[in-house]
Order: sequence, then structure tokens, then C-alpha cells
Amino acid sequence: MNAKSSTDNGENSDSISCAELFKVDPKLLDASEELKRALGKAFKQNISGPTNPHRNTGAYGRIVKSQLNWPPIKNIGLSMIQEKKEGNITWFTFVHNSNYEKLERLYWFGEDSLDHGIANEILSESFYHLNSLLMLANVMMMSEDVTQAADLIKRGIFYCEQSFHSLFQPFDWTHRISYLHYENRVFYLLLHRHMLNALNKRCFETSLNLAKLIFKMDPNDDPFALILQIDSIALRARQFSWIKKAYALMKDWKNLHLLPNWRYSIAMAEFMDAKDDDSRQRASALLSDAIVGFPGVVTQLLEELQVQPDSAVDANQFLSAFGYHKEPEGYKAIVKIYSKQTSELWQAPESLSWLEEVTRLTVLDKKLQNKMKEERDKRQKRFVGMPQNIERLMELLGYSASSGRISDPVPPTNGTARYVRNDGAQRPEGGGFLADLIHSLHPDYNPNIPLQEALTNALRNAIAQVMPRAQV
Repeated sequence: MNAKSSTDNGENSDSISCAELFKVDPKLLDASEELKRALGKAFKQNISGPTNPHRNTGAYGRIVKSQLNWPPIKNIGLSMIQEKKEGNITWFTFVHNSNYEKLERLYWFGEDSLDHGIANEILSESFYHLNSLLMLANVMMMSEDVTQAADLIKRGIFYCEQSFHSLFQPFDWTHRISYLHYENRVFYLLLHRHMLNALNKRCFETSLNLAKLIFKMDPNDDPFALILQIDSIALRARQFSWIKKAYALMKDWKNLHLLPNWRYSIAMAEFMDAKDDDSRQRASALLSDAIVGFPGVVTQLLEELQVQPDSAVDANQFLSAFGYHKEPEGYKAIVKIYSKQTSELWQAPESLSWLEEVTRLTVLDKKLQNKMKEERDKRQKRFVGMPQNIERLMELLGYSASSGRISDPVPPTNGTARYVRNDGAQRPEGGGFLADLIHSLHPDYNPNIPLQEALTNALRNAIAQVMPRAQV
């Protein structure tokens, strides 16, 4: 078993409970509304973005609201079909027509050549090309224009909603979208970035509901490893009872007792929700068990918080930096995600004092040292390799080096696509590859004119072919 381990049929035994646990509240999907509730009515006008129910006639969003400054909705070739049914589960998938494919291939060229100007050019006519919106949002984030970046992300989600199949219900537990299909991935990426934007605004209820929405789209494969992030979001949203219910329900299905983040989160939830001495003692027992099973979390939390450990803790072989260095890479990735996502919670004086006290008592208990050795040996066997979904989450959170492909971070090895990019293509002297690309987009391409000019002409030609078919 590895860090991703889960059973394919685990959800079926408690599908009704899972549907309730991951029920998305549409009223809690708007970060602006959450800020209004937190800051009060006096800030209402300053926080809310301009909405216009009449700008896109007949168009509305269940996940995001339409904004005044958005261009009118036009069909550029994105749609959704009902793919298949498996028992009570219905799978849907996005589809690109030939026009959208041409835009996507142009986008790929811009992405591979690190030229975001091509995305700008695409959006100048095809206002809702999803990966172009995603790329420009990333550019805006790097230039610290977070407001514009967030607006572009919401624009992309809104367009996805307008392309939904008439039967698709995004909040229905039994309606799924597979990340394996390339055409679906940008919807996941837009939603995850939207979730992170809400998290950065400290809109934790909104973040939690978006996390539920993403997770329910494919809970078995969990392509963004949200099982490693949703607990920390729920802690920050102070949804302690939800964490306890989730742990009880999914412990066997998702092997939550074998994931360090959940062992520490369930202890933290018990501690933060404690009403009496008995519940505090129960929280301490849970934390001690978590330390025995996953001591590296303490090591990384103290490092993240820049706290010097107690001498007894520092001398313990299982909590030392040297001992942690020898742990499996997959395990260290999970620990890194958890420690960075929850360091603020553990930094609170009462939480940090509790962590230090329980850790010291645990390492001084000689009876537990053999148990810690047994757990170390188990970790070496359990956390083998780096599952792709964890690697993908690390990249999305900025905790690992970027692959350079915003549109497809860590592509699934068993993924599918109706058309593919030419990854192995090289650019021979004279621009052979580029010339071939331009010719495929613009049959009247003249090889005697400069390539940059030819590319611009090809881009305009491709967009021109799309726009006449567009319907307002």
C-alpha cells in the first residue's frame, strides 16, 4: 500500500453518508459574501464586485456570479456530453470542437515558447478560452495583481458553467467528471485556483465548499490529492464536527488512519473543540498516537515555526532532522503539505504549548520507543514512490519545481485526449516545426515572410474561423 491507497468500492457502502458529508452549500461559494459576513454591512459596497444579471442574457452561474466587466458569452466550441453511467454514477466530459482545438493548439505553442502574448491574442477575440485565462491569471499572480488574476479565474469557471450538459448537476454526488480526459483538466485547475484564492483571502468556509466540490467530481482517483488538504481547510474553517465525521466515515475507504495529516488534524479538532478535561485528555492521547506514528510532522512543524525543540525531543532519533531526512519522499511530501498548511494553527500559543508538552511526554515514555521503531519500519513499506496526485498537488501549491505547463501539471500517465500536442517536436534550422504548425493553422502560409508575422497571420486566421460560428 502507498500513500494514495484507497479502495474503489469504499464509497459505495456509505454513498448516502458521503453525499451528505460532501454536500456543497451554494450560498457558501462566494468569498465576497463571506467577507461581508465577517466584516459587517459597512464594508458591503467596498467588497462586492459588480454583478450584471442582464449582461449575459439567460446566463447565470451556480459556482460564480457573472460580472459587469466580463464580455458577452459566445460559443467558441466548448460543450459537455454525458459519457457513461456506472450504476448510480453518471460521468460527464467536456468536448472541444475543431475550432476550439485550433485555439488550444495555438495556446500550446504559446505555453511551450513561454509567450503569454499568444494567450492575450487569443482572448482578444475568443474571450473565454479557458487555458488562456488560466495562463494570464498566472501572469497576473506573479505580478501581484491578485484581483485581476482572481477575476480571470472566475470568468473561466463561469464559461464552463455555461457549457454544462443540461443534465449535469455540479453539486450532485453521483455526477462525476474524470481528470483523465485532457478536456476536463482545466475545469479542475480553475476550481482549485479559485479555492486557493478564497483561502488566501481567509474565506475558509468558501474554500471548504470549493474543496468539497472538487473532491466529489472524482473521489476515488482524487486527482488533486484533496484528501491531504481538505482537513486543514476544515480546521481553519473551525468545522471540527465535520472533521470528526469525515474521519469516521472515510477511515477505511481512504485509509485516513495511515495519513499523517489526518492523524494530527483529528487530534487538533478534538483539542480546539474541547469543552472539558476529558475531551482535552482524549485530544492529548490522539496527538501522542499521531506523534508515535508520524514524528516527522513535529520535526517539520517546529522548523516551519522556527521553534527550538526541547532537548529531549531534539535528542530523539525519530524526531531528529537526520532521522527525517531518511524518510520516504512520498511521506515527506505529505508532511510538507500539512506543516505549511497548518503552521498558523499550531503557532497559536495554546496549541504550540500543547504540542510541545505532549511531544516531550511521548519521547520520555520508554514504552513508546519500540512502537516508534515499528512505525518507522511500516512507513518505509507504506509510502513507496510518489503518487502522481500528490506530486501534482505539490506543484499546484508551489511546494515543488514547476513543470512549466500551467495547463497540464503532472499529466496522468493513463490520461486520454481526443487530440494531443507534439511533445517530441524539435525546431529544425529554418523553423521547420514552427512552419509546419503555422501551415496547419493557415493553409495560405507564405514561407518567405518572417515567422513572427506568419504566426500572427495564422493566429488571426484561426480566430477568424472560430468567430463566424460564434453565437451570442
